[in-house]
Amino acid sequence: MNVYFAPAAYEADVLDVKEELEALPEVAEVEYVSREQALEDFRGRHENDQLTLQALDELDENPLGAVLNIRAKETSQYESIATFLEESDALSQDGDALIDNVNYFQNKVTIDRLTDIINASERIGFAVTLVLTILSVLITFNTIRLAIYTSRDEIKVMRLWVQAMRMCEVLLSSKASWRVLLRQS
Repeated sequence: MNVYFAPAAYEADVLDVKEELEALPEVAEVEYVSREQALEDFRGRHENDQLTLQALDELDENPLGAVLNIRAKETSQYESIATFLEESDALSQDGDALIDNVNYFQNKVTIDRLTDIINASERIGFAVTLVLTILSVLITFNTIRLAIYTSRDEIKVMRLWVQAMRMCEVLLSSKASWRVLLRQS
């Protein structure tokens, strides 16, 4: 969002507004463009348009005012920043308007669309993440089931081996018990 100041606005007043904006929690960054820099940028954008440059040279002074380029932390916060700029008492100088134009209102539809796109992409990203997480859990469980299924013959042999070992223990312990009983009698 850009705030265009009147050409008669004093640089100190513009910098005061910049400081007020930087103090807002919604504002991520405020860039100051001086009147001279704005004129230089304008000349650079219109370097191939000789008629515009000649008209600009005919003027005695710089017709452009200073500009503040404002970047909000979230796109949904631009409206509250624009409202602050409209309602602020510090934005008038000697009864004249300090701010010439705030371009939020010209770009409101585009900013709203951008906000909607960002919100939709966040929801889609969350849904895709959720689906991929569920799929990875299912794949993991199926891999474990498949490993157990393919090892079923080995598991059967292991069970038989354990049963055989137990049987041997029982037989050996019963044989030892009989020997003890026979010796005692």
